Amino acid sequence: MEFSTLGLIIGLAVLAPNLLLVLFPPRTPPPAAYVPRLLGWIGRGGQTLCVRTRP
Repeated sequence: MEFSTLGLIIGLAVLAPNLLLVLFPPRTPPPAAYVPRLLGWIGRGGQTLCVRTRP
């Protein structure tokens, strides 16, 4: 497996919003939302594929 600068930049760009939430938490809690289980799995799969390393 090789190190990729472009891969690092893309991974950081994808994860940057999460870091902003750590630095600047919301003042009020977000409202609860119902997400069907299948859509939740599809969303998590998309996140995984976005930062997946090449074989």
